[in-house]
Amino acid sequence: MSHDHHPHNHDHDPHNHDHDHAHGDCGHDHSHSESDIVYTRIVANHIKIAGILLKDAPTLELTYAQRQAPPHEVKLSNGKQAFLHLDESLQAGDRLVAEVNRWATVTPAVEELLKLSGSTDAQMKACIKLGQLGQPMMAADDHLYVLDSDATRRVVAQMELRIDVVREAFTPVEADRRRVHTCNDPSHNHGHAHDHNHDHHGHGHAHPHSHDQ
Repeated sequence: MSHDHHPHNHDHDPHNHDHDHAHGDCGHDHSHSESDIVYTRIVANHIKIAGILLKDAPTLELTYAQRQAPPHEVKLSNGKQAFLHLDESLQAGDRLVAEVNRWATVTPAVEELLKLSGSTDAQMKACIKLGQLGQPMMAADDHLYVLDSDATRRVVAQMELRIDVVREAFTPVEADRRRVHTCNDPSHNHGHAHDHNHDHHGHGHAHPHSHDQ
């Protein structure tokens, strides 16, 4: 697998980088027709994009798990099928770009969550414990929302919090801006070109970084 890194593409920002991965026998059909929508680039949610580019862009609803390991084949809000050739995790609000300047915005899908309620002290203790276990959490009003798992339920039982099963869009606080997900399926190697260099769209983005270091 080859990596061509281009130092001129925001090398001072670890979140903007180019990867040019060699396409091996990855099990994906790369012989897409010109009409196929194949998203290969991620524009992170904190980067400002000209509104005109997103004016007619469809949305792509993904659950939390799907955002951590993007599926290969998806359906957009306009009903069209699309393909994701990405090997990094996504966050709500990220914009995806296809080769023909087609855009889509990632939105959180409604999914089954555990709504935790109880005393502020118990919720704080639960936050600390769940954080230590690496469990994602979303806080809203006087409640916590977490994914249903054995680990979560054990913590909740210890803290004597009330559990309600609800359906909500899950947008937890995510400390890591970008994670490369691992896939153990040998036929699902994400060796696809993608980058975070947005100058080719003709919209320069100012980055408040000092270059005198």
